[in-house]
Amino acid sequence: MNGRVHRPYRDKIKSITTVIGVLDKPGLPWGAANETAAFAVHHQAEWDHLSYADAYDRLRKHHKGIWDGRAAMGTLVHAVAEAWADQGEADVEALVAEVQAAGRIWQHLTPEQVIVEANGFIDGLELWWIDWEPEVLAVEEVVRHNGQNAYIGTCDLRCLINGETWRIDYKTTGKTEDGKGVYPDSWRLQLAALTYADEIVHYDGAEETDTEKNFPVSHCGIVLLRGDGRYSFYEVTAGGTEHNRFLQLCGIYDWLQSVKKDQGLVEQVPLRLLEPAQ
Repeated sequence: MNGRVHRPYRDKIKSITTVIGVLDKPGLPWGAANETAAFAVHHQAEWDHLSYADAYDRLRKHHKGIWDGRAAMGTLVHAVAEAWADQGEADVEALVAEVQAAGRIWQHLTPEQVIVEANGFIDGLELWWIDWEPEVLAVEEVVRHNGQNAYIGTCDLRCLINGETWRIDYKTTGKTEDGKGVYPDSWRLQLAALTYADEIVHYDGAEETDTEKNFPVSHCGIVLLRGDGRYSFYEVTAGGTEHNRFLQLCGIYDWLQSVKKDQGLVEQVPLRLLEPAQ
């Protein structure tokens, strides 16, 4: 969205986000049910005239559109943060138009409605920059871990705050209550994976050009943008213990992928159907 290739390593090696996706997220089914129920009750006119099959499909897919919209909002806010870190200006209107042109996300909203929502997150981001005055060292820095549990990922910001090095990741949430939208388990794993990766990977477009040893940091943090112009800044424990747990999760992810490849090939799966003796 800003000239750089977003995630140039896509599909080449498993990402940190993909690995963490293995974790159980018990809140997601309830969240999906809540979004679907609210839509069914408050927007009945959008589906009650449809056939059974079409109404069922409209309701079934509704929460996915909500999730995709939130993910797109997070990407937009990240693009604004990257522009600021590069000492540039972000054209929010152009970014919104780009997302709307790319697919159905936000198609039911006017650009002005999306910009109003985006501005709540951007105001919180601006306030964090004013309060903490980070000195930028790197933005959207791709790091890679090699070996048996290889992975790759992107760090939103590496910076100096009050003379100390930080690795920062931005998160967005529609929850405005303090303490809500906080996920320390996945945050600790993500930031540890970024911190303990072996190397930084440089790209020209989508082509890898060079690598260098990953830089250590003194602190890891999450800037949680709440959408109402406020932010929460959390320091996150992301040490060797968290990295070991992440590597274990990598092993589980790889095993699950191998099992999926064997589905349908019963003779390759250690599975026996047992029957009682006659």
